[in-house]
Amino acid sequence: MDQTVPVDLPGRSYDIRIGDGLLARAGEEMAPFLRRDRLFVITDETVAGAHLDALRAGCPGLELRSLALPPGEATKSWTHLQQTVEWLLAERAERNDL
Repeated sequence: MDQTVPVDLPGRSYDIRIGDGLLARAGEEMAPFLRRDRLFVITDETVAGAHLDALRAGCPGLELRSLALPPGEATKSWTHLQQTVEWLLAERAERNDL
């Protein structure tokens, strides 16, 4: 059974979805928020290895682009931020993309 946990913050509240099989139906879950049939995923190599294929399978009909960064706190750096921004620019990500 899915559970929704609201996160109430001043000016930017959002929900967190928790449940079995969410990756398998990720495309369906994200459909109301998509402006284009493209999805950009930024993750680390460990999470990508464990879950990226399942996410891709759960997004039929979507063009899923991914960037897997090294795991760990050292990745939270200006160098990796620059790499991520340059990747998004090269992929022609737009402001309304997910």
